Amino acid sequence: MARKHSQENSRLWAAGSKLLESLAVRVPFVLFVLLLAPACARAGGAVQGDGGFDRPIATAADVAGVQAAFQCAVDAAVNLNPSSAVDILIMLDGSESMSTGFGSGTRYGVVAGVLSDLVDAYQSRIRFGFATFPGEDTSCPSQTVTGCCAGPPPVGVAPNNGVAVQGALQSAPSLTGNTPTALALQRARKYYADLADRFADRYVLLATDGLPDCTLSGALSASQPVNADGGLTSACLDAITQMQALVKDGVKVVVLGVGAELNDDPAGPPECLTQMAQAGPMQYYSAASPENLKLALETIFGGATRTSCLLELDPPPSSPDSVSVYLDEQEIPQNPDNGWGFDGDTQHIRIIGEYCVRIQHFRYSTIEARYGCKPCSEPGNCPR
Repeated sequence: MARKHSQENSRLWAAGSKLLESLAVRVPFVLFVLLLAPACARAGGAVQGDGGFDRPIATAADVAGVQAAFQCAVDAAVNLNPSSAVDILIMLDGSESMSTGFGSGTRYGVVAGVLSDLVDAYQSRIRFGFATFPGEDTSCPSQTVTGCCAGPPPVGVAPNNGVAVQGALQSAPSLTGNTPTALALQRARKYYADLADRFADRYVLLATDGLPDCTLSGALSASQPVNADGGLTSACLDAITQMQALVKDGVKVVVLGVGAELNDDPAGPPECLTQMAQAGPMQYYSAASPENLKLALETIFGGATRTSCLLELDPPPSSPDSVSVYLDEQEIPQNPDNGWGFDGDTQHIRIIGEYCVRIQHFRYSTIEARYGCKPCSEPGNCPR
């Protein structure tokens, strides 16, 4: 009887070996034993082999775990480095009032100097572009008042663009004309709309020293009716409308007021600029002194470069249904409210909810996507 049992075991072992060779899969010896265990005779809670050694009996859970290992094999792991790069299009007021004294120079000169230093420091993380207003543009309507036109950005956003922006800051036209803020914002919106890239974080930095005085049609605001409710001129209302249009397109607008007197009259330019910033919808930054200016710009650029939660899968997965995402080796759910999801296509994912907040606060050291395994859908279902 013992010899018969031994021959049966030998036959099973030989068959199992051939099966593994045909599948070209290597399985640890202990797992192979677990798979064969149910076929062997049981005695006293153990499986007795040829040499008289006792092996533990495989439970249903053991077998299911081994089967799951065959069904869910990670065939690729992609380390995801969150991109911190953002687009910031600087739109600098070049109207006549920017020649007013400010610190040891003029408003324009001091702003240009601080910007030159900062674009050099931040150009590896921010794609900068640049434009001044007013400016010439053939698309301005014929009835436009002189100094109420704005052209497209002469320097488009690009990586490591510090030298180009610095050159444009120094070679800007003479400070003349009015303040066509609404038309400048409209040009910025068209510029971004024509960009064919996937950058999710886009900004316009509007640096100005006062009230918009040109309407979108190119007329001076004094010749237009005012808003009776808020006391805002039509030029300001046009600018706010353009801000709202940019935000609808996914572009955030930061308003930086340059000059001490902007804070003197609560009903004057600050009210308009504050409402514009709220439409942005961002905080209004006031630069009453050159020191305030530098601090405000550092705050703006530093805040814009926080870690992105939009990540690219490279290479893209062959099966989008079998992608799982891990933060510090812990799987997070594919969940539209709190977890991750595909963003537009199967090559880009977005981390969502509290997980995104933690990423932006640098609480994770590794972010990884694994191909070949179906994701969990709820935090409680994610294996630990």
